[in-house]
Amino acid sequence: MLTSLYLAVGFLQWYEDDKSDRKRQAPLLLIPVKLDRQSAMSRFKLQYADGDITTNLSLQEKLRVDFGIELPDVGDMEDLIPTRYRDAVARAVQEQKRWEVLPNDMVLWFFSFAKFLMYLDLQPDRWPAQQGLAESPLIRSILDDEFRNEPPICGDNDNIDHILRPLDMVHVLDADSSQATAIEEVKRGRNLVIQGPPGTGKSQTIANFIATAVKEGKKVLFVAEKMAALEVVKRRLQNIGLGDMCLELHSSKASKRTVLDQLASTMNLGRPQTSNVERQAAELEAARDTLNRHAAIIHRHLEPSRTTPFQALGELVRLRAASVAPADFELLDATAWTSTELEEKQNLLSDLALHLQELGIPNRHPWRGVQWDVMLPMDIERIVATIPNIVKRLQSLASATAVLARMLHYPSAQTVLDTSMVALFARRLLKAPPMDRQNMADDVWQRPQDIDALLELGTALDECRRHLQGVVTESGWAVEVAKARCDIAAHGRSQ
Repeated sequence: MLTSLYLAVGFLQWYEDDKSDRKRQAPLLLIPVKLDRQSAMSRFKLQYADGDITTNLSLQEKLRVDFGIELPDVGDMEDLIPTRYRDAVARAVQEQKRWEVLPNDMVLWFFSFAKFLMYLDLQPDRWPAQQGLAESPLIRSILDDEFRNEPPICGDNDNIDHILRPLDMVHVLDADSSQATAIEEVKRGRNLVIQGPPGTGKSQTIANFIATAVKEGKKVLFVAEKMAALEVVKRRLQNIGLGDMCLELHSSKASKRTVLDQLASTMNLGRPQTSNVERQAAELEAARDTLNRHAAIIHRHLEPSRTTPFQALGELVRLRAASVAPADFELLDATAWTSTELEEKQNLLSDLALHLQELGIPNRHPWRGVQWDVMLPMDIERIVATIPNIVKRLQSLASATAVLARMLHYPSAQTVLDTSMVALFARRLLKAPPMDRQNMADDVWQRPQDIDALLELGTALDECRRHLQGVVTESGWAVEVAKARCDIAAHGRSQ
């Protein structure tokens, strides 16, 4: 009885004993109701919740145990008439002094008997004489002997696919290996406790439990402290078309009429239609074996390196996630490296990385190009003694370079390469032939394409002179051939 809002009709006013001055009042009839309204601005209306009208179970048990008074039960009355029920209660308590029935008192309140029903279930006299509460194997296993210490059907490192065949599994919802193992444990009749934080699939596993048990022809009673737990499992089964196999006995679905309608609907369904189950299971098993072979291959160690393809691919993914650019070189015979050789090379790279962090980029290091393999302490002392003079000379060179760069309108010289370029520029200016300033100001210098063409002709002429050296005399290069070319052009070669 999970409905908690009731309209209490009629009260019993009673005392703990004859000497007590404290009045106690307890409701007699409880009518399940609900509050409803059409909109947020409208008033609430009190409506019957279509549940069973019941008596106050707690009061009924209290009077039976403490006073030996048997209050009438609503279920024993064919036609419930509140006035008649109150009269029956009045007759039952008429021997008690100062007790009276208040027929016109009414209260709208929340009443719950969930814990009371648990209390009743724990009373030994309510259990069969042949099998009492303390003799129940399940209760004894929980409180005394613990669960049977049976070996698990699948170890933590075992492959469950070698134990469970798809044809033997009834998983109406997705199940991972741990959930499938739990389902198989229940299927084999074992008792177990499943624990997990929210979102780990407990309700999904319970739905698989229920479907597996129904398929095996068993009956299942699913109880929970909170209605939300019941609803989520029922909704999961409803979404996959198995809701009709569930009989809801909670909330508004607990009325007699609703229970009868559900039973009739389920009985009229007939036997489920199945086809090609064996073929589909065989196809699933073949696909599963293919995936397992793929997993075995990518986790197989490659000799002699003992590295798996999964490890290699994982390292590539990690490097890409870290924005590491792919290498533009190839490691020769890397697949032939043993694990020891690979570790040695990794150690060398680690040492090199530490040295690079301390020394900086190699091509910018001041000692780059030094050919000495070993430098003794005496050599270091001698070199260190010359450093001050070298620094002084470098400072002088830097100052002179700066002055020369300003004279040549060269950009600021900051490196040794800049110093070399400034010096080269100055040497070329010194070697340049003297030139007339007036000619330097000629407009021809504004036509770089003509200058480039002239340079090409001069270069070609110089190449021809070197090629004809020894064939044409020096005086021949100075002969004026313009007139001869004009005569040849006008009269031909015969004259």
